[in-house]
Amino acid sequence: MIRSERWVALLVLALAAPAFAAPSSVEKSTADALFKEGKKLLDAKDYDAACPKLADSARLQPGGGVQLALALCHEGQGRLATAWNDYREALAFAKRDKRQDREDIATAKLAELEPRIAKLTIQLSDGAKAQNPTVKLDDAVLPSASFGVAIRVDRGNHTIVVSAAGKTPKTIDLPIADKDEKTVVVAPLADEPQKPAEPPKPSEPVKPVDTAPASGPSRVGPIVLGSTGIVLVGLGAFFGVKAMSTSSDVRANCPGGACTSPEWVDKNDDARRSALFANLGVGIGALALAGAAVWWFATPKEQPVAVSVGPTEVRMVVRW
Repeated sequence: MIRSERWVALLVLALAAPAFAAPSSVEKSTADALFKEGKKLLDAKDYDAACPKLADSARLQPGGGVQLALALCHEGQGRLATAWNDYREALAFAKRDKRQDREDIATAKLAELEPRIAKLTIQLSDGAKAQNPTVKLDDAVLPSASFGVAIRVDRGNHTIVVSAAGKTPKTIDLPIADKDEKTVVVAPLADEPQKPAEPPKPSEPVKPVDTAPASGPSRVGPIVLGSTGIVLVGLGAFFGVKAMSTSSDVRANCPGGACTSPEWVDKNDDARRSALFANLGVGIGALALAGAAVWWFATPKEQPVAVSVGPTEVRMVVRW
């Protein structure tokens, strides 16, 4: 019998183990095909075509071999900082898989690339710190802990965007070559320009106007009641169709009206409820339509209506 201490130890180990979803057979076959095609292009030194295929292969099925090939491809493109990160991941795979040959290659490449990689340091001035800005480097938001730290970057043109609430954003374009070590100090951002307030529009006084009483039969009540009747009849018809459809399915699956499956018992109950709603909807709707017709023809031909317009309101009074 396993003691409780061993159960606790096993539980801790289970929780500490990372949960990775194993790639499906389709993902494996796709990753393998991409790797073979990417490796062929890499051997031909067609780096721009090879790198996306190797990157997708590594994403679908991570491994030491494809990660090392991706690092070599990015190095061939001249993206030394990206390649350095790839070699570091390849080194971790090699140690995990106990592949000394791959470990030696990755270690040697990391040491070779390190002095050639450009480094960029972004610092905030005291005024900029007080504004608590958001700083993006090539669309990637930098954490505040990275300010003042040299970051490995690929050669080429880079864009720094600084923004803060209530401030005018600032964009800094920065070309970087291999082995460059550049520092950018972010100055405080300027306030956003204030939009001039629009002057209030003068309001024109409205004189009260009393209209002459309008005469004519009032049709509001019958129309509302009749519309309600139409809606209820429509709903009743809907539930009636639903009840007939469900009842047909129940009869087909419950010979003799005896349903043993919980699913069809529930469907049978649903059919009964739909039939009840159909009867209620059609019945009440028909009564509403009949009442609306009686009301319509029984309404007096003349109903006094008074309308008054004031400075702040329009009022209509109908006397029934």
